[in-house]
Amino acid sequence: MKKVFLTVAVMLLACAWVVAQNNSATTNQYGKDNYANINQTGKDNLATQKQDGDRNTHYIDQYGKRNTADQDVGVCCAEDNGGYINQVGDDNQAYQLQRWDNNYAAADQYGKENYISQTQVSPPEGPPGNNAYAYQDGNNNSITQDQRGGGGNYASATQIGNRNIGEQFQTGKDNSAVQYVYYGNDNEQYMTQTGRGNYADQSVYYGNGNYASGNQDGKRNQLYQHQWYGNGNAAYSSQYGDDNYVHQDQYYYSDNNYASAYQDGKENGIYQRQEGDDNSAYASQYGNNNYANQGQYGNNNYANSYQSGKDNSVNQYQAGNGNSANASQYGAGHSAVQNQIGNNNTANATQSN
Repeated sequence: MKKVFLTVAVMLLACAWVVAQNNSATTNQYGKDNYANINQTGKDNLATQKQDGDRNTHYIDQYGKRNTADQDVGVCCAEDNGGYINQVGDDNQAYQLQRWDNNYAAADQYGKENYISQTQVSPPEGPPGNNAYAYQDGNNNSITQDQRGGGGNYASATQIGNRNIGEQFQTGKDNSAVQYVYYGNDNEQYMTQTGRGNYADQSVYYGNGNYASGNQDGKRNQLYQHQWYGNGNAAYSSQYGDDNYVHQDQYYYSDNNYASAYQDGKENGIYQRQEGDDNSAYASQYGNNNYANQGQYGNNNYANSYQSGKDNSVNQYQAGNGNSANASQYGAGHSAVQNQIGNNNTANATQSN
């Protein structure tokens, strides 16, 4: 009877070892001087690495259950690429695809059911590659980073919270995009950059349900969209041309505000700031060296600025509730200044030459 008991005990231990080791790790390398490393602790994790080229280095670390990580490097002759995926939690997914040379991608996931996709396509034969960094701490977050073109692009996305969405698309050279959600839920951030030397910064601090969208097509454009301590705010910006600047702030316990900025030309500037609830601001500029500054403090205010030409400027300030300001300028060298303090005021200005 003792012999039978011992046999059963051994069988149970063997089964337990098999159950604890059902992670899957696959590595395929073609070329020379490549390095690949996979570390898995947990259950039902899946890791896949493929490197086709020379001097590529990639790491995958997984701690938890049912995480998926995939690194796909080169179809031929990919050189000097690097990648790192770190997953701590359950049911996370991370995918890295790199083509040609000198790209680097890093993905960190802490929590459950998060998703990261990083795609990098740089020119062949050794020019600067692209850099992408993604960090998630929470549940059900999603980050997509896609970099293609001349190389030298930089993308960074951080999400601390739940159910946030971030997308960054870069086509061109030497563009930079930064997205940041610090303790927020259900926020959405989208950025598209085409051209060279553009910079974009989108951030949410302690807010929920905010939306930011930016598009840059040209050279050396700058965009800042900040939504801090508020909920349900929306900011949109499109820039076409060179050396344009947009700064949109929705600050300090402000909810349900809307801001839109559009520029087509060179060296134009737009600054819009809203503090309060249910405010709307619109600014459109066509031409060169135009400037619009719109500030609203209170609730249910409306500001609109339209400029077509060159060397025009609009400054509109409203403090109170239910105010409306409109400025339209056509031609060159116009200036409009409209300030309203109080409630339910209306100001209109139109100039042309």
